[in-house]
Amino acid sequence: MTQTVTPVRDTSGADVARRRLRVLSALILVVGLTIAARLVWLQTAQADTYRAIAQQVQTDVVAVPAARGDIVDRTGQILAGNRTSYEVAVESPVDDQTVAALVDLSGSSKAAIMARMSICGEPGATPGTCYRGEPGRPIPVLTDVPIPQALAIRDADLSGVIVQQVPVRDYPSKANAAHVLGYLGDGQGRSGLEAEYDEALRGQQGEAKQVLTRDGGATEEVIAAPQDGQRLLTTLDLDTQVVAERALRD
Repeated sequence: MTQTVTPVRDTSGADVARRRLRVLSALILVVGLTIAARLVWLQTAQADTYRAIAQQVQTDVVAVPAARGDIVDRTGQILAGNRTSYEVAVESPVDDQTVAALVDLSGSSKAAIMARMSICGEPGATPGTCYRGEPGRPIPVLTDVPIPQALAIRDADLSGVIVQQVPVRDYPSKANAAHVLGYLGDGQGRSGLEAEYDEALRGQQGEAKQVLTRDGGATEEVIAAPQDGQRLLTTLDLDTQVVAERALRD
């Protein structure tokens, strides 16, 4: 009698392979979930931090000018003081469209604005009008701007354009006394009392931390407040000076 023998298959190898595949799949799933969770965390909890880091270009410490001290007569009447004025400055570089808008709103010429935007010492800079201030600071292109124009430029919200109030040297008295008081050049005394007592009058500038961003913007944080200049009391008598100058003119 012949018996049929059915061969027994060895499935142990296949089972091992399947188990390894399941383990590998589980590991891949765990790693994938971990990466996904990390990405979600970075995009939510750390989004602001990484956005700020990505936008930053450089951080500088820049000077904050102090208000110049008054020059007064022997009774305290102001011979030379400061008045508030509006200034329009740009954060370089500025595109042609923004320059054209400034021309339309201010009535100034494109050539005048471009000349003020040029950096002294660089090719093409215009002597006498080029910018000689600190690198990284907004460049003044329009000074002593009338209030209506200043407000119109501010309301236009032009990219890279700043409208700010600045102190401007003013001589409010009716007396001239130019030979005594002198005058300023680039914010420094060039003659007369303005030059002789320049160090005391100009005060001590402060410092601010400035962060430049990739989009051309800038933020500032004052880290040392400026100290305004000292008041200079003279022996001049304003009323007597007015009478004397009137007599000389007559």
